[in-house]
Amino acid sequence: NLLMDSDIEAALARAAALADAAQGGRIRAFGAHSEEAFAQLDAIRKKQEELCAAHMKLECLPVERSNNTLDEHLKQFEARAVGVDQVFTALDALSADMQKFATRYAAPTTLGHGAAAAAPMSQTQSSSSARASSLADRP
Repeated sequence: NLLMDSDIEAALARAAALADAAQGGRIRAFGAHSEEAFAQLDAIRKKQEELCAAHMKLECLPVERSNNTLDEHLKQFEARAVGVDQVFTALDALSADMQKFATRYAAPTTLGHGAAAAAPMSQTQSSSSARASSLADRP
């Protein structure tokens, strides 16, 4: 299994062509749509930040364990319900954008990535929507 000179020369020629393509900007992570894909990834990152902020806001709501009246406890509960709804809304938006991105740009592989792997997100999305609306529907 010795390499022939012609094999080495062919490999060197392919490497040189690849280096030229990389230097010339003809190689892109997502092909011709790289700029669009990176813009969508930036939007996804921003939604992740929004989700984090909504979650932190929810965690920062005061919990008073004093002898508050029932009305005061209900107001605290309502504030938390609104916060939870905001977290689920942000999660739903993030999940939808990630699923769109995966469907458009991820190449199917044997490792479970790509469009086929994005399908379970819809289950997460629908369950979080149902949970958020059940909290919002409470009297």
